[in-house]
Amino acid sequence: MRVQAQGQTARRRQWQRPSRLRQALKALQGRHELIWYLTVSQLKQAHQNLVLGYVWWFLNPLLWTLVYWLLVVGIFDRGEPNYPLFLLCAIIPWRAFVTTVGQSMTCLSSQERLIKQIPFPKAVLPLSVVLANAVNLAFGLLFLVFAAVVAFGIRLTPYALLLPLIASIQLVFTLGLAFMLSILATYFADLQNFMQFFTRIWLYLSPALYAVERVPARFHTLYMLNPFAPIFTSYRDVLMYGRAPDWFWLGVAAAIALTTLLVGFWVFVREEPRIVKVI
Repeated sequence: MRVQAQGQTARRRQWQRPSRLRQALKALQGRHELIWYLTVSQLKQAHQNLVLGYVWWFLNPLLWTLVYWLLVVGIFDRGEPNYPLFLLCAIIPWRAFVTTVGQSMTCLSSQERLIKQIPFPKAVLPLSVVLANAVNLAFGLLFLVFAAVVAFGIRLTPYALLLPLIASIQLVFTLGLAFMLSILATYFADLQNFMQFFTRIWLYLSPALYAVERVPARFHTLYMLNPFAPIFTSYRDVLMYGRAPDWFWLGVAAAIALTTLLVGFWVFVREEPRIVKVI
């Protein structure tokens, strides 16, 4: 009886003990100042040696838009109405995503000395990378709205207010990948080279340069499982066409984003105790 009672007590204590995930979340809640400091540092570091500085937030997507416009319209004689704006609705979000992915894979190794000397929740490092690029994305979307109204004469509708919602889905998905890739990159140094190739293919498999309607009907369902298919389409729907996004596929993208965040954070928390030994 005593052994059974001790076993029940042990199980009860194990049940009541906070899980590792909850402990990690609680640790992050008390680190607002550190997260703010790292986010600001990330923003400054990204532009400190550039002559044009923060102008590259806007100049970079404009140059990529020019390249793709010349390729698609000038060479292949294809394109959509208001094609430069059509491209910007994808390139601005995509550049924020790709930049975050690249920086997240080095955010742990670049802070090796800090990680080994000071105890703190390491999740603040990929989180600060995502927050810094969320600022870039916010300015990019403001520029996108300005370009749509001033340069292309688009009349905004109330659906344009959904832009922050769409951006939030993208950022949740990005944060999940950032957690996962920051850990995996510490184990596999070649991951950065692989991701450069993979993200380029990913862009071409997303409706960035073409409308989703050009995808054959038999591949449509599979194609829309790519989160950036409904995300890019939703940006265009609410800004260019003044209509509601496809709520079903945007909801699918949100579900994929949330799942990615949960899995990515779980992987990070699970491997966090080993980071000091690996980097």
